[in-house]
Amino acid sequence: MSHCAPYTALDIPGVCETHSLVAYLLSEIPPRQAYALWAFYGIGMMVLPDADVSADLQVSVRGVRDLRNNGLASCRRIAARDDISYAA
Repeated sequence: MSHCAPYTALDIPGVCETHSLVAYLLSEIPPRQAYALWAFYGIGMMVLPDADVSADLQVSVRGVRDLRNNGLASCRRIAARDDISYAA
């Protein structure tokens, strides 16, 4: 049994705000970084292994990890620039 309570109507605005924030941040960073994050976290798609992403982007698996790390740093910079608070 799950330790989490099921979603209630009160949770929906928070979930929608989170999705909107993620979509905004990913739209503000370089596309290759955004794709590496989408694929890793399964945002709007199935989670993809790094090997598949590396083939798609024509970079090494290490390059995919670098893109993902740089993407997270870019999202943090955008959030700071726009004075957006978020839970880490």
